Amino acid sequence: MEFESPGDETWAKVPFCFERGVGEVWVVTPQASSVQVLSGPDRAVEHSEVLGVGVSEVAVVLGWR
Repeated sequence: MEFESPGDETWAKVPFCFERGVGEVWVVTPQASSVQVLSGPDRAVEHSEVLGVGVSEVAVVLGWR
């Protein structure tokens, strides 16, 4: 799970994680009230197979929806 901040290298780390066998990468961007789950370097999904929760569920818990 990565928490994106302005000017950081969150998105540059994503391919690195998948190259090492990580099953999913979560990117949380508080500034945009955004949660993204990637199941591959270029594959965003709405539901985590690893954690069994959806992006919308997490957004609700965080008070973003």
